[in-house]
Amino acid sequence: MELFSEIYSAYYNAVTEILSEQNLSKKDIISIINRNAFSESSLYIVPAICGEWELLSENNGIYNSKLKNTPSMPLTETEKQWLKAVISDSRSSLFIDDDTKLHISEMLKNTEPLFNQEDFLFFDRFSDGDDFSNPDYIEFFRILKKSIPEKRILEISFTSSKNKKICHRFLPLKLEYSPKNDKFRLICFMISEGKAFKQYIINLSRITAIKDTGKIFNGNIPEICGNTESVCVEVSSERNGIERFMLEFAGYEKITEFNEENGKCTAEIWYSKADETELLIRLLSFGTVLEIKSPEYFRNLARERIKNQCDFFTSPIDDMENL
Repeated sequence: MELFSEIYSAYYNAVTEILSEQNLSKKDIISIINRNAFSESSLYIVPAICGEWELLSENNGIYNSKLKNTPSMPLTETEKQWLKAVISDSRSSLFIDDDTKLHISEMLKNTEPLFNQEDFLFFDRFSDGDDFSNPDYIEFFRILKKSIPEKRILEISFTSSKNKKICHRFLPLKLEYSPKNDKFRLICFMISEGKAFKQYIINLSRITAIKDTGKIFNGNIPEICGNTESVCVEVSSERNGIERFMLEFAGYEKITEFNEENGKCTAEIWYSKADETELLIRLLSFGTVLEIKSPEYFRNLARERIKNQCDFFTSPIDDMENL
């Protein structure tokens, strides 16, 4: 996009907000301009919008838009290309209903996607990810997404990791996506006698049925036993290490501190015990630009994993030497 655009400029945003509001005084108009544009912009916009542009009607010092419809920002070509790329992702069906997706596809039929899914090579992702195109999976996801803010109690049937069939009433609280596993999972509480008492983490691919009980949970929700563990790491700026680290762990709760003297960033990351292996793998992927400082047991986990990898790659060579 051009650096300056008549349509996508700060002036456009300021005028759009003015025309979207009702019963504005000149002081209100100036405040909106100052918030969206530049301090001197009001000197030019106020006389124009209140006069020559004839976009506002005035009555006793109060201004209202003459437009019948609220102005909207048109999509840029880049935004259209991005949207085309997003709806081509199979996960988009979890969030967008079929009619909307069809409508968007038709609207963008002459637009080239910004990128294709085939452009990405995931070398550190498990190959048994969820089937996001499965109709049952899509239905379950949409039910859960709708039920979470409404605090609906659902009867959920699923198969545990130990191949045990479980069916009980649950209060869904949160849906999480694991990039490493390419899976969604549900964090919920089992409901018994109207109380939430036991936390469950259920992989969506293991759910076999969901039934809405028609009941809303009105009790106290226990605190999720989530990010209770922490690990402290130090990241150097070599090979854009700090920037890559911030992007990779953007979804994690963390505290960071940059040391200007050595150009390194110290970060304490909080995580769930269930995600420990995934976190370890993602940290080790940074190689020598990242050092795990504490706790000691996490450092030992890293040492053990690196040792196992070294043994795996060196053992075939040793066998050849013994031939």
